[in-house]
Amino acid sequence: MFMNAKQTFRGITRSVFARLRKKACKIGFPVAKPVGSAKKDGISIHWNYDPQLEVLEVQCSTPFWINSARVNEELRCEIEATIRSHRAA
Repeated sequence: MFMNAKQTFRGITRSVFARLRKKACKIGFPVAKPVGSAKKDGISIHWNYDPQLEVLEVQCSTPFWINSARVNEELRCEIEATIRSHRAA
């Protein structure tokens, strides 16, 4: 397994985290608690959300046959898009 570097996102309100949880669940990664991990199709996602600090840390790991940089980038893009759409609302 290849472990990507941890990504840290600030300004993650409870509402933003709820939206991220829904998105993750739709694609098969159940996010039930503020801290945890989930695995699907060989991809593991680990997260740690602190609602008081409004900080979300995520890290993913992939087997060697999956492009880990692409998974990491898509994860970052989804989180940033959710933050932007929340601010625009």
